[in-house]
Amino acid sequence: DGAVAAAQEVIVPPAAQEGYLAHLQAAFLETGDLPWSQEDGPSPVLGRVLEAAELLLELPTSGLTRAAVLRVLGHPALGRRPEAPFAGAWARWCGDLGIVRGLDRRAWEGSYLDREALHWDQGLKRLALGAFLEEGCAFALDGARYTPRPVADLAAGGAFLEAARRLLEEASELCGSTRPLRAWVDRISTFLEAWIAAEDEAATRAFARVRAALEGLREA
Repeated sequence: DGAVAAAQEVIVPPAAQEGYLAHLQAAFLETGDLPWSQEDGPSPVLGRVLEAAELLLELPTSGLTRAAVLRVLGHPALGRRPEAPFAGAWARWCGDLGIVRGLDRRAWEGSYLDREALHWDQGLKRLALGAFLEEGCAFALDGARYTPRPVADLAAGGAFLEAARRLLEEASELCGSTRPLRAWVDRISTFLEAWIAAEDEAATRAFARVRAALEGLREA
């Protein structure tokens, strides 16, 4: 009495399924008719969650290139993923804004670059200014001049701006900080949980496996 049943996973090799699954089902039915489900082959949800986690973990040391950031923002497992108004919209905007890599001008220190260009900060500022100013106008801010880049869909532009800015700031904070191993496990778990959606049972189970793998590092 008072016992709590925990969810369990049983992996059956394909060659043994025909003879084993019938016995497994009978065991669940005879033990209080416990609920159970069967999944054949690799879980597509698990694959998406693992891929999203991998992209997020690689992002802080990626140099924040345009390709790396857009791969994360466009991944189907992301809960914070903004909707693009049309296919290729984000890549086109980033191309027009001249975004190549790096959070801000500090990413280009020691290079030939002597103005606000090529990094995310200048591009996102130009995108934000595009909601208020006409294209071609120049806006001075903190000693730099920015040319607005208007977009037709203001809501989509705003959603992309908000998600990109938040992701870039979190990735930069992770790259520039030091922590004990156990604190890293907590921080990375929080980072992944904030971005990866667990909107149904399959996604929740998939993310639980990611979390369990991280918890294993705590004792390393």
